[in-house]
Amino acid sequence: MTAPLEALNTARRTVRYLVGWTITEDDEKAIAKLPASAWETSLRQSGEVQEGYSVAELTGLNTRPGWPIGMRLPVRRVRPAGRHQKKPTAFEKRTDWKYSVIATDVRHM
Repeated sequence: MTAPLEALNTARRTVRYLVGWTITEDDEKAIAKLPASAWETSLRQSGEVQEGYSVAELTGLNTRPGWPIGMRLPVRRVRPAGRHQKKPTAFEKRTDWKYSVIATDVRHM
C-alpha cells in the first residue's frame, strides 16, 4: 500500500504521507481491544479542544503484510450525527461511535 510512496524517498528528499481508508473488520477488532483509557480528547490544528472527538493509537494492534515497521495508525471517533450516520457498520452501531483510521509515517503529530 505504501511502497510507491516509500519509493519517492531519496538522499535529497524525504516524503511523508498520511492515508486513510474505509475501516475494515480487522480495524474494528483492533479498535475493540483499546481500553477506555487509550482515548484522548482530539485537538484542532489551532490546539483548541475538538468537542465530541477522541483519538487513540492502533499502532502495533493492527498490522498488515507489507506495511513498514513502525507505521503509526491513529484512529479517531466521533458520535454519529448527520453525514456520519450514513452506512454505519455493525460495530459502529453497537458502540455508537463513527471511526476513521489513518496510516502515517509522521512520528509525532
